[in-house]
Amino acid sequence: MPKSVNKTVRSRYRPSYASYRPHYQPYTVPAHRVRSDSEEAEERAMRAEDLKPAEIRAALAELDLRNTVYKTCSSWDRSIRGWVDWDIPQRVLKNGTLQPAAPTSYHHIPDLECPLCPCSQNPFRTQEQCTMQFYRGNLNGKERWIFSARQHQCRFKVRKSQAFAYVQPKDKINDSDSDSDLYSPPSTSKTFASGSGSSSATSPPSTPASSSRVTRSVGEKNILGDGSPTRPIVLDNFDDAAEILAHVDAVNAALDKARDEVSKSNDAFTVDSSTHCAANRDAPPRCLQRYHPDFQPKVFEHMELDDSIIAQGFRSFNSAHGVTSEQFFLLETSTNLCVGCRNHFSIDGFRAHLANGGMCMNPKYTSGTPFIAKVPYHPAAASQPPPVELSEFHEWFNPRRADEFCKSMIGRALIEWNSIVGIPLDAWMTVRSAQTFCLTCDRTRSFDGHAAHLDGNGNCKLGGKGKGRAA
Repeated sequence: MPKSVNKTVRSRYRPSYASYRPHYQPYTVPAHRVRSDSEEAEERAMRAEDLKPAEIRAALAELDLRNTVYKTCSSWDRSIRGWVDWDIPQRVLKNGTLQPAAPTSYHHIPDLECPLCPCSQNPFRTQEQCTMQFYRGNLNGKERWIFSARQHQCRFKVRKSQAFAYVQPKDKINDSDSDSDLYSPPSTSKTFASGSGSSSATSPPSTPASSSRVTRSVGEKNILGDGSPTRPIVLDNFDDAAEILAHVDAVNAALDKARDEVSKSNDAFTVDSSTHCAANRDAPPRCLQRYHPDFQPKVFEHMELDDSIIAQGFRSFNSAHGVTSEQFFLLETSTNLCVGCRNHFSIDGFRAHLANGGMCMNPKYTSGTPFIAKVPYHPAAASQPPPVELSEFHEWFNPRRADEFCKSMIGRALIEWNSIVGIPLDAWMTVRSAQTFCLTCDRTRSFDGHAAHLDGNGNCKLGGKGKGRAA
């Protein structure tokens, strides 16, 4: 009987899976409307009336200064073609206390005129196109309220740095909360100096009184328990830490570049020419603008430590006398950082800054910020007896030296550094690096002091007599 053989029969039938697939719908790319020649010509004519590139750069630089240094809200004034201060809408408590209104409540204020952008100088642009809108944006990694005309992708952004009191409209609260009602009073017109420095103009139209009644969404209690409201502490330097560190990186990059050039040329290390940001005293860097005479800084009143060894040493550094390398090392390393306000101080200024039981006593802030810190020991702070390197700056050995450049930006910054106020990190990095070493007399001086100790031919007046010593 023949052996049976099992064969696998393969059918050529293949099931169709088209029924299981979704119905195919071809994707059609939407056609973009092409502008006509007349529309293109109108667009070119409108852009031709915008500010010139040089004017845009100047307006951006001034706005950046107002945002970071002066911390004021600004608006563009078309009559003077410059920035002016913008009045923040105010709320009035029942007890008569004024309080800035939160941007979230601006739409409840009738006829509120927001800041204008410089594009409003263009006669073809309407006021609605150039009126800035307020929104919450990310700036340097931090959430901030920003004003910007997003209707035409404007480059100008006004930053609001003030502390706000967040409020709710009346329709979300009960009438029984009338004890904590706030009102929006009419703001008065003020006259401000323009960005050019010579003209003055009236601020944007005042905000009329609001008829809507609002109240606090969260009751604020004083930490002392007396029931009076307290405003949150705003640490300016801490909020702008990213910008300060960016300035420090820029200074260090410039110094590294200058050192590389010096190493290639085998010449004395000097950055007075063009490599240092503080070399040109007529164009100060942004971190030192608040100390420059052209910006009319206020008279500094905290001069309690002006007779200390550190003050006399830096007074000699900022003069034609100069200091030795050992003296400059002791003076430079006497700086200290306050973790409360993030400012740098001399060792004497840091001790006075923490005189109230380790509290941050910066007078720019409304209250102290407690932290645990111990004032380190430094030889420059010892006056009895002083270190040998700094003995010539002690009042027992030499009388007080006159400071020829006490009103310069370097001199003002050093005076404020050696006080209870201190200076930001970017300002300190710029000041400490703004120095020149003379190979002839082996002394270190500031840029102003180095220029003063040279003769008419640009040579050292000491002529190499007694290296490391003053004439």
